[in-house]
Amino acid sequence: MSVASCHPSLQKDERYAQGRMLLDRIGAVDGEHAVVCGDLNEHPTCRRRHRPPDRG
Repeated sequence: MSVASCHPSLQKDERYAQGRMLLDRIGAVDGEHAVVCGDLNEHPTCRRRHRPPDRG
């Protein structure tokens, strides 16, 4: 299991890049499960919050 904690930027473009980096890193770690915690600075209905990493 992988666990990550994050607090992305308030700037939309920077936050998107940070989110992409987080998903890439979580997706590259061995294991079936991943938990990401933190203050994501996104509205609960934002589609980016619900995108799982591509585990190939």
